[in-house]
Amino acid sequence: MRKIVFVCYGNIHRSVTAEYYLRKILERKGIENIEVISRGLMGSADFPKPGGENLRDYPRDWQEAKLVFDNFEIDTSDQRATPITLDDVTSADLVVAMNQDILNRAGGLYDQFPGYKNRMLLFPISKGYSGVEDPYGKNFVISMVIFQIIAGLEINLDLYVDLN
Repeated sequence: MRKIVFVCYGNIHRSVTAEYYLRKILERKGIENIEVISRGLMGSADFPKPGGENLRDYPRDWQEAKLVFDNFEIDTSDQRATPITLDDVTSADLVVAMNQDILNRAGGLYDQFPGYKNRMLLFPISKGYSGVEDPYGKNFVISMVIFQIIAGLEINLDLYVDLN
C-alpha cells in the first residue's frame, strides 16, 4: 500500500479537498493500493490549532464550497482537522504541500522534517504553475480554489498513481 499526504495550514479546506477528490478519482479508476490522507501545520510544532475542525465551521466559506462539493459528489462531513506528525511523514511515499509557504516557512515541513525533503513536493497544477494559495481571511472565491485543486489532480494524476 502506498500513501499520499496532502498538507495545508489548517487541514480544513485545501488539503481536505485534494484528499477527498483524489480518493474519488482512485475509486472511479478501481485503484485500491493508494491510501490518501490530509493534514495541517496548525496544531503541530508551535502552531495553534485551527479555530474550527471542519469547513462547515466556517459558514460563509462552507456555503460556497458546498455548491462545488455537491456537484462533484464530495462529502467532507466526517473530516476533522488533524495536525501533521512525524509518523505521517515517515509512512508516506509522497507529502504534497498545498503552497510554497507550507514547505519553507518557520515550522513548515522542511523545518519540522528535514530528513524527509525527498518525499515532499509542491502541489502541481499545470506546467509552470504550482501551489494553491490559502483563501482563509482573503477575498478569494472559494470555488475557484476548489477548481484549481481538482484541475491539478486531474492534470497530474500520473504523478499520484505512478509512485515508483
